[in-house]
Amino acid sequence: ARARCLPSPSERSSRNRSSSSSHLGQGASGSMGNAGGGGCSPQNLALIAELRGHTRTPWTLTFLSSKSPNMLASGCLSGEVKLWSVQDRMCLRTSVLGHDRVTSVSAHPLRPLIAAACGKDLFFWDVSGAGGGTGEPQKRLETAIGFLCLCFHPNARWLVTCEVQSLG
Repeated sequence: ARARCLPSPSERSSRNRSSSSSHLGQGASGSMGNAGGGGCSPQNLALIAELRGHTRTPWTLTFLSSKSPNMLASGCLSGEVKLWSVQDRMCLRTSVLGHDRVTSVSAHPLRPLIAAACGKDLFFWDVSGAGGGTGEPQKRLETAIGFLCLCFHPNARWLVTCEVQSLG
């Protein structure tokens, strides 16, 4: 299980491959997916890094806010959530949310906060290490069957969830 970091063709010669569990890519502008300056496109993707470390297949990932553009959160099928430094290509922190798979992670647009869905449970993880951040995800909500995906609204006022309605 792995993911890829992909740079523009012009940056391929200046970067070495490293190992990891998520792959990241850059477009011709040199910025990770920057829609304003060309950014990523199918024509200019190349591997720049692999972030290895999940015990099972990574299933979901998200970059943290624009204040922390080199931070990535990922969740896998074994219930782990990892926080990565893209720049250093290393895992900074790992937390096991449960035995079910992590189906979705979403980053708060203004704060170093990650929402993660693991089975029927919704967790918030303050990854700042300061300002009351406990360092471990805190369970905040439980649904009857399970969460499928999460997304913070860009204005930071809402967290939208998609939940399983029935198993039949």
